[in-house]
Amino acid sequence: MKSLRFNSPLLSTLLASALAIGAAITPSTANAQLSDATVRANIPFAFQVDSKWMPAGTYTIRALNPSILVIRDSNSSRSQMLMVHNTTSAKAPHNSSITFDRVGGTYFLRRIQLAESTNGVECAKSHAEKKAELEIASTQQTPTVVALNTLP
Repeated sequence: MKSLRFNSPLLSTLLASALAIGAAITPSTANAQLSDATVRANIPFAFQVDSKWMPAGTYTIRALNPSILVIRDSNSSRSQMLMVHNTTSAKAPHNSSITFDRVGGTYFLRRIQLAESTNGVECAKSHAEKKAELEIASTQQTPTVVALNTLP
């Protein structure tokens, strides 16, 4: 198979321009907003982040960078880093929220959405969540939403 080559200066310039424009218009508003804020959530149930169990309690969430968040239990030294990606909703909510997927009796962190923004961040499904879904394939799954409070 012949490899594609960009011998033409015009073709190379057009490709470089298209990549630059694509990078410039990629939405990063959700991460910028979340990285500017530390949020707090009172989560009334134990939940799982990746493969780590987190007990019910008050948590603070902050961004280390645009794709990594840290969730920390305010009452203990428990914390977990998690990778996230941007997501967009059709309508901006009036209140900030954190959404969990419930599979059987286990809650898995799914999404964080700040008030008055259509952009948010979302976690990929962990191996543990996928495994639980396979084990309980016939169970109805519904997301659970908990309010967030922005810290001053």
